[in-house]
Amino acid sequence: MLAVENYGRKIGRVRAQVAARPGSIDILEFAQDVIAPGSEVHTDERRCSAA
Repeated sequence: MLAVENYGRKIGRVRAQVAARPGSIDILEFAQDVIAPGSEVHTDERRCSAA
């Protein structure tokens, strides 16, 4: 999982974490920890499901 600050043509801090498994709650917890409320979020649009 990656979170990258975007300042127009520049990038700021990059945060990375490894999830225990795809589709795990780790993804949501990571997002809540590093993404500020009201932020614009871009994803790779991959669908994850708990298997």
